[in-house]
Amino acid sequence: MGRPAAKVVLAGRVDQDLVDRADKLAELTGLTRSEVVERALTVGLEDQEKFVGQLQGAVRGPLLALLLNEKFLDVIFAMTGDVKDETQLRAIKKIRGDARVSVGGTAKKLAH
Repeated sequence: MGRPAAKVVLAGRVDQDLVDRADKLAELTGLTRSEVVERALTVGLEDQEKFVGQLQGAVRGPLLALLLNEKFLDVIFAMTGDVKDETQLRAIKKIRGDARVSVGGTAKKLAH
């Protein structure tokens, strides 16, 4: 058996509430804060990769514009009881901007 791969140090700014939640979960589970944060990153990244993959998938043109329209998203969030995630909204805007350029290989604009 070989040694586990060396891990890198990741630094970033987060809200104190998130640190407190990670510490509480670490205490409850007997894991370290690092293990809790690594697991949260793994699950969160998988979720975001799936989300971005769906946005980049076969949906194009007017349907993509509708699905990425903030007013439409407001209705969906209201119906499902979900809360707007500002980070996801920034990702949607980025992907929508990329789609404008890639649709038909020209800078076609999607409806807002």
